[in-house]
Amino acid sequence: MLVYGSGLNPIPVPSPIHYELLLQLLERQTLPALESAQQDVQHGKAVAELLPDVQQALILLRKAASIQRQLEADCAYRGLPITHRWALNETTQTTPLAWESTGNPESKVENSSSNGQSLCAPTP
Repeated sequence: MLVYGSGLNPIPVPSPIHYELLLQLLERQTLPALESAQQDVQHGKAVAELLPDVQQALILLRKAASIQRQLEADCAYRGLPITHRWALNETTQTTPLAWESTGNPESKVENSSSNGQSLCAPTP
């Protein structure tokens, strides 16, 4: 099993908030706006045709988030460090997987070495 201090660079993955933001935007704003616009006589049919596309996007985003959680669990099981990225050019923030298993972001602990690698051991 690999240890976090073994020199392996953390594997970058998107921060889970990216999925959550898109899901909430589509569910709370896009769908209601389309459902409301469906009442419009002039554009109702065109809007109704967009609803299945938005619903499909929601399904795919949920599936992508689930697959990422699986990937993160697999990395933790194998002792591979990951880092959640907020942007493409971000290189320094390392997030241990342990805080996610608690479901409490406030319990997140930043333990990283000078080269940005986590020093926390993964939880199986």
